[in-house]
Amino acid sequence: MGAEVVRARFNVVATHDQVMRFRRAIGDPGAMLEDAALPKTFPILWLADPRVQRFVRRRLPVPAIPVHIGQDFIYVSDLYVERTYRLELRIHVGDAASNRWSLRIRADAIDPRTGLRQATIVATFLLIRLAG
Repeated sequence: MGAEVVRARFNVVATHDQVMRFRRAIGDPGAMLEDAALPKTFPILWLADPRVQRFVRRRLPVPAIPVHIGQDFIYVSDLYVERTYRLELRIHVGDAASNRWSLRIRADAIDPRTGLRQATIVATFLLIRLAG
């Protein structure tokens, strides 16, 4: 049995500095054009945004550490540096056999100018229950 899907919206933007740090971290320090597309895996960082983290943690059924076990990226269009996107989150917390909990976050990056979905990030976590 799983918890209902919970929704939230946050505005996000990838700054030049954030993207350059990310590119260096993944071994791709190439020059970035003014209107460059984001690296395809960059949006996973938006799930680490403190607003997103607080929203997700408040909805966990038990005190737990989320352990990332997978992610998928689905692109309709490239995402670009210094553009604001509306991140529409849906989270689902499900329990599995042996009282093991899972967390699935779906984040749609919406272009607020058009209202159209540009990309979807789906991240899956195993929740390791904290003792106590």
